[in-house]
Amino acid sequence: MFFVGWAIGNISVSRNDYNLTTEHAGRIRDQVDKIHKQVEKVKQAFLDSRPKKEGEGPNFAAIEALGDIDFKEPDMTRDLFHTNYFSFEPATVQQLFNYYNDVTILAKQISDHASRTKNDQATIDKYLKSRNDKDKKDKLEGGLGVTFDYSGKLPAAQLVETLGSECPKADDQNCPLEDRKAIFRTALGGSIQRKSVKGLPKDIVVSITPTELMSKVMTSDPGSIAFQESSKRTAAIFQTLGRITETEKQLLESLKKRANQPQLFAL
Repeated sequence: MFFVGWAIGNISVSRNDYNLTTEHAGRIRDQVDKIHKQVEKVKQAFLDSRPKKEGEGPNFAAIEALGDIDFKEPDMTRDLFHTNYFSFEPATVQQLFNYYNDVTILAKQISDHASRTKNDQATIDKYLKSRNDKDKKDKLEGGLGVTFDYSGKLPAAQLVETLGSECPKADDQNCPLEDRKAIFRTALGGSIQRKSVKGLPKDIVVSITPTELMSKVMTSDPGSIAFQESSKRTAAIFQTLGRITETEKQLLESLKKRANQPQLFAL
């Protein structure tokens, strides 16, 4: 009687696990369907933002719209680590983790691409304009400067990208030179900073005058680098979207098959 009871108990536990897995498969299937809708929305916005022709810049209006989409990383803790995988096929489990991992990567890529490309707009536009200007083809455009840091034991200089200057009041751009602020940044895709155009070295941005030596040393200007980085990010996002599309199809088929299994009788 003991062994009969033990066997019946094991069968009951096994069937309960099986039924719980079926319920979880349906829950995850519904969650993947929701993620799919978000991914499709982001995918369309991303396609709208890409350059229409080779060598053209991105659609910056679409880039801004892409950054405004509420696309967050999926909650792996809730969806993956609180799931009963008792009777899942091993391939389905692998597909599930790969899918959530790629969607998480995509969310980070989209956020980074939208932010950095938006910050690079002026630089990319300037680069494309100068590249298409035959009269400037062999000349190094301006846009480089130096800031000085005296906070350490020894003074240090930092190369920056200059983006022009402005007056304190946006509606009055005819202020005296000493009142103007230089606009610059220390990294491509970085945030804009401002310093005086005239004053003590520690308080100003010093523009670098292009020379023949500089033209030979600086094989790429900031605009060229920003444009290339934008293209690389675009290519990486395309690769991630491709993986997601391929995995998602197989994953949904596996989840639907598992979720549609009938419940087993259990004590």
